[in-house]
Amino acid sequence: MELLLVLYLLSGVFKSFALLFGISFPIDLTLLFALLTLVNTFIRNFNFHKFSYHLRVERKKTLLLFFVFWCWMAFTLLYTSSPQYSGMKTFLFCTNFIPFIVILMSKRFNINLFLRVFSFLAILLSLLYLPLLNIYTQLGSNEEIHDSIGGLYLTLGGYLGVSILFLMTTHKPVFGLYIDKIIIICSFFLLLIIGARGPLIFTVLCFLLYLLRGKQFSVSKKKIANLLLFLFCIIVVVEILQKSSEESLVGILFERSMSRLSLIMDGLLGNGDMGNSANIRVEHYEHSYLLITQSVENFVLGTGVGSFSIETNGVDGRGYPHNLILEVWTEMGIIGVVLFLSFVTTLFSNIRVEKYYISGYVILYFLLEYSKSGSLVDIRTGLTFCVLFICSANIKQRLSILN
Repeated sequence: MELLLVLYLLSGVFKSFALLFGISFPIDLTLLFALLTLVNTFIRNFNFHKFSYHLRVERKKTLLLFFVFWCWMAFTLLYTSSPQYSGMKTFLFCTNFIPFIVILMSKRFNINLFLRVFSFLAILLSLLYLPLLNIYTQLGSNEEIHDSIGGLYLTLGGYLGVSILFLMTTHKPVFGLYIDKIIIICSFFLLLIIGARGPLIFTVLCFLLYLLRGKQFSVSKKKIANLLLFLFCIIVVVEILQKSSEESLVGILFERSMSRLSLIMDGLLGNGDMGNSANIRVEHYEHSYLLITQSVENFVLGTGVGSFSIETNGVDGRGYPHNLILEVWTEMGIIGVVLFLSFVTTLFSNIRVEKYYISGYVILYFLLEYSKSGSLVDIRTGLTFCVLFICSANIKQRLSILN
């Protein structure tokens, strides 16, 4: 079940690889892994001796508000300006419910195994992606390559970032004390050369906040060890990259990453723009603001689910402002924002258990990520870690989550 859930979360990467190599499947991979995960969950909770099904529902308010928010999303189909994509988006959003079913409604869920598989596959897929990213960098705006792997650096960078954070902030080792450190160094190395600026900046920021947590900064052996490890990772990675040939794969990608980071610094200092992707995000924010303030109806009800692309570009398809709150407000109005925030709030209410594996810094990382990238249909990984955050230990028992 844990492996299938990870494959479901990473299915978008598999689909991109398949698209690049011209591999087609009779069924969408995300849908396939979703169905396999649900079937496996059912089998593991079914008592074949007594022919009965073990079912319990925890965090009832959370599940209820998720359903209410989805109902409001479905209601906006009545007035959306998107004739086709709106229905697909409403359906795809439902898949975000799967982590709740698998984790909250199961008798047992091995968090440690899930985190091991997740971090291992994040590194493996990133290693496989680097040569493809180099090809994409060399060929530029080739449409076929762009559609398949053009944006994967950001997705994989997000996976690497969260892997680093849960390994650095966990109360219990995931693989083992020394193996965890090796995984952290490998993940940081890949994150630095893959060119995902947001995940890199947010990872460093969240880790620094972790070191400085508390009202007063206190020195402890664990904090000193973590800080030294963090500095060691940076020194080792930078040293390796500096010695890499400019014509090597690592050298080319490192130069690309540094160029992208320098654009951010230039933009913040007012010495130039922040690059094409950052400029596009700013334009999307402006378009969202204009749509929201266009009329009272738009402010309260929104323009309808899936309508952002057709409202801004005249094309009915996938499009979003790269900020979850703006996306909800633009398409579902202030009513949708209230419902969505109510749902998110219930995720963290009445938590009375110690967090062994997933800390609040991991959740903060996802909040920062979704404030600058991603769509409502892409939040399944973040929601999964939110659910894991409210679980107490490696093997979740019946009373480990309190309503």
